[in-house]
Amino acid sequence: MTAMRHMFVYEVFDSVQGEGFWTGQPAVFVRFSGCSVCCEFCDTPHAQKQLPEHMMSVSDLIRQIHGCNFDFVVLTGGEPMEQDYGALCELIDMLKRAGKFVTMETNGMHVVRKKEMRLDWVTVSPKSNRCCCGFGDRVTQLDELKLLYDGNQDLDAYEKMSFTHLYLQPILPKESLLPGAIAITQEHWEIMEKYYYAFRSVLFAILKHPKWRVSFQAHKLIGWR
Repeated sequence: MTAMRHMFVYEVFDSVQGEGFWTGQPAVFVRFSGCSVCCEFCDTPHAQKQLPEHMMSVSDLIRQIHGCNFDFVVLTGGEPMEQDYGALCELIDMLKRAGKFVTMETNGMHVVRKKEMRLDWVTVSPKSNRCCCGFGDRVTQLDELKLLYDGNQDLDAYEKMSFTHLYLQPILPKESLLPGAIAITQEHWEIMEKYYYAFRSVLFAILKHPKWRVSFQAHKLIGWR
């Protein structure tokens, strides 16, 4: 008898994809817990650690996903590739058998075998200089590179890697642009100023590197999950 496989899952929820190629697509998000990179600017620090209370069987996770409204599934984190590989492949296989379109967002620290894993779409979003190093040499063509841009990365080097779509995304402040209050306060203006300079850096970079497109994190701009 095969042992029951488990994964570390922080949450499962319906929303709309707000970043990159699939912006505007209604989707079921599976947010795994656990990430070894732990960036200072991480917008989901609550999902960085794998805690016992996050443990879930693949069968229970499948039931939660089927209880959501959409057939478009986003595996995100945390870092999906830091889950048990067998359990991750089993999950994807069961989702594909159920007719789901399965995408995965990963930080680039791990080799992603897209065909072997039966993934429909892979977005690599490197969060540090350690991520994505030599990516073009160790994977086949992947779908999307979504680079969180701090103004210092070598975009020419990333362009040589094997990705079909290139997106630059500003690193936004952790504070929400719309914290819930109706009146515009000094705090709001300060947050808006941070947004402005983050976007400005990305737009100037794209003028020099026209192979890239802008990823805006549209859901964050309206205070959405």
